[in-house]
Amino acid sequence: MGSEVPAGTQPFSDPDGSPAEASVLRMLLGAQLRRLREAGLQVIPFSAGGHAGASGAFSVLRFREPDLPDVVYIEQLTGAVYLDQRADVEHYLEVVDQLSGEALTPAGTTVFIEQISREL
Repeated sequence: MGSEVPAGTQPFSDPDGSPAEASVLRMLLGAQLRRLREAGLQVIPFSAGGHAGASGAFSVLRFREPDLPDVVYIEQLTGAVYLDQRADVEHYLEVVDQLSGEALTPAGTTVFIEQISREL
């Protein structure tokens, strides 16, 4: 299994190390961008520095069924943790609100991704 390199730290390349076709990457990004625009995607650029979510990824699972409480899902290297205590969930919801305020707006995110794709 090859090592993964965060985007923005070196040019995209195929697994064998050869440069990937920029036109293919632009096409893939364009298709994904159209889908993500509908989802309201927001990103925090690396240039913004540290943020409340930098310690790791998590998901807040919310259900339409009123009898089902919200749950926080945290995936780890060797397993996963589900937090369902209201105080824990509230803490993560506050982090989500903070991240949303620090991130680019969905429209700004679209512009940001389009700029990156033009640099490929």
